[in-house]
Amino acid sequence: MNYETMMTKAAKAQAPEYIPMVSVHLVKEGRMKYSVRESLNTPDIVYKQFSKMFRHQMQEKLVAVFVDSQLMPLGVQVAGIGTSTSCVTDIAGIFRAAILSGAEGIFLMHNHPSGTLEPSRQDIDVTDTMIKVGEFMKIPVLDHLIMTDEYYHSLKESNDVQFPV
Repeated sequence: MNYETMMTKAAKAQAPEYIPMVSVHLVKEGRMKYSVRESLNTPDIVYKQFSKMFRHQMQEKLVAVFVDSQLMPLGVQVAGIGTSTSCVTDIAGIFRAAILSGAEGIFLMHNHPSGTLEPSRQDIDVTDTMIKVGEFMKIPVLDHLIMTDEYYHSLKESNDVQFPV
């Protein structure tokens, strides 16, 4: 090995490594009409305010609504769009948006294009996980509604999942 090759290897060994510098930003992607400025303190009100987002959908859609301490909406995130029978849930992404929104709570809702209001095992498991993460993050999941064109099913009211008090 010659002197130049040895110096090149030595220089590479001492060269600093670089890691990416990152930042996270909340981006407003648009607006949606909110008919009457009222507190989301019942599942009926949540359904009335947000059911339009799910009308005549052929795919499952998961939506998170971030609220302040008075249960007034701060923002809405379409957190996933799936198939006619399922939707992948990005739990970390929902909580990232909740933190950036300054949320004090989260309402989850998704549709069942089949028209059934019965929660699936996956609906219950995802909700249970979200509740646990919310308790840890101090951003409680307040309810999870399954929507159809005609009505809704509240996992909290039906006691399908144990929500924090």
